[in-house]
Amino acid sequence: MIYNKSTIKGVLNKVLRESGAPIAYSVENVKIENDYIDVEYRVNPKLNRLNRQTLYKSDVAKEFVTRKQQAAKTLLVHRVKQDYYLVENFQKQTMYLVHHINRLDFICNCPDYQNMKNHGLDHPVCKHGYAVLNSMGYESLQDYLNH
Repeated sequence: MIYNKSTIKGVLNKVLRESGAPIAYSVENVKIENDYIDVEYRVNPKLNRLNRQTLYKSDVAKEFVTRKQQAAKTLLVHRVKQDYYLVENFQKQTMYLVHHINRLDFICNCPDYQNMKNHGLDHPVCKHGYAVLNSMGYESLQDYLNH
């Protein structure tokens, strides 16, 4: 799993909101342990004080997937031929090719997919892959695998 500061900040702020604490302005330091992530963050950019919070890796992983699934809903999918799809992002004016080669693999030529592959994920699914799943009538990879 890729633990980027943006995803960690999203989970951190969700936890902080639920507890009634002020949200993080910035994530300063991240220490990854076996089942959890220790985060040092700043609430106010003008103060030197760092706060600490522990997050579970499973919560960060869920947020990572949820963000991709949400982003996928804004994309337009064009089926080019059997198992090949062009996925268009009007906001960013980009288009990527997704090849659905088997039940687990939605290979995309976008940088995010390549980044996940480079970090050792066996079957990464980028937002373009989730957009293809959505066009097939599925909300998640798990829904697709269960059918």
